[in-house]
Amino acid sequence: SRNPMYLSYFLYFIGCVILTRSVILCVIVVLFQIVSHWIILSEERWCMNTFGDAYRQYMKTVRRYI
Repeated sequence: SRNPMYLSYFLYFIGCVILTRSVILCVIVVLFQIVSHWIILSEERWCMNTFGDAYRQYMKTVRRYI
């Protein structure tokens, strides 16, 4: 994963949703994941502008999430 931190956050919070059975927490986690995806996309744009072709090659070999 190119984004192990965000993937770990998501798995942790989904575990909390399962343990608490909270619909409100589930909604918050879904919103968090949507916002995190936008952040990831902006970070990828920054990396492409900063590192160029080297980062593009990295993107071809490592998947975004899993």
